[in-house]
Amino acid sequence: MNRLNLLDTTVTTDNLGDLIIYDSIIKELAQVLEKIYVTNVSTHDSIGEVGRKAIKDSPISMMLGTNVLTGKYRVNKKDMWRINGKDVKALAGKVLLCGTGWRKYQNKISFRQKRFYQKILNPDCLHSVRDSHSVAMLESIGIRNVVNTTCPTAWSLTEKHCLKIPAEKSEQVIFTLTRHKPDPADAAWVSSLLENYKEVFFWSQQVGDDDYLNQLVQSSSMKNKIRIIPPSLAAYDRFLAGNDSQVDFVGTRLHGGIRAMQHGHRSIIISVDNRATEIAKDINLPVVERQDIEGISQMINTEFKTQIHLPDDEIKRWKSQFEALVLS
Repeated sequence: MNRLNLLDTTVTTDNLGDLIIYDSIIKELAQVLEKIYVTNVSTHDSIGEVGRKAIKDSPISMMLGTNVLTGKYRVNKKDMWRINGKDVKALAGKVLLCGTGWRKYQNKISFRQKRFYQKILNPDCLHSVRDSHSVAMLESIGIRNVVNTTCPTAWSLTEKHCLKIPAEKSEQVIFTLTRHKPDPADAAWVSSLLENYKEVFFWSQQVGDDDYLNQLVQSSSMKNKIRIIPPSLAAYDRFLAGNDSQVDFVGTRLHGGIRAMQHGHRSIIISVDNRATEIAKDINLPVVERQDIEGISQMINTEFKTQIHLPDDEIKRWKSQFEALVLS
């Protein structure tokens, strides 16, 4: 295989978490990707004729992370993955999953969605999903060529890397919010950050997160204590790289938290849905439930080692078969 098509979630997205996933995958597969032709096709917007040609011309179209899997039939509907009948025909037997996850907790998969996955997913390749729940859902419809590699953003969080992450609380913290999943508990733990840290920074991972912050923080005295980081991944990376691990991350953005860990920062991820909760079960990601305000405060003020339990064998299996596809 000398050509690969990427089903790219970063095109027309307003969520920088998609870019964190994309960047992490590209880095993990850099030695292989540099040897082949790579094309990118949008998942958030309609594919179109040019995109379908890119899919047809490549033996594999790799879905890059994201929580795109679902039990509901979504073809020909406005959705996270916008595809129609022509796209399904082009994708038949070509899709390879890389760190993909299930969108929500669901008990069953519709018959049409079952047929959809059975049609588009490559029957010979080993698929990578991000958690055990996603494995179970696919296996329930007979798709067993799948392994739990956890999210590719976490693949670099090796034992050696995690030993460099401080165990003790810093005097600074950067936090994130999730504007499309508001909850009264957010105001409580944000207030806790202002009480427990000397300097508090905020980074908006998605359009509207800053507006949600303004709704939560009404008083001018509280607003003046929060310093805003520009809403770009480059600005966030510069901030994290420039603090020499002397800043904690606390927030509801899963990939914002993992990005901080990639830079060597002590992180506490506040769970707002199944993604962080399920990944935490599998790899010991430092996650606390949003409603547990006391638990969040206690975790902030307690020393803890970051000990990520990566599924190394599964990651190696998936990578090796992908490398074999390219190099054979």
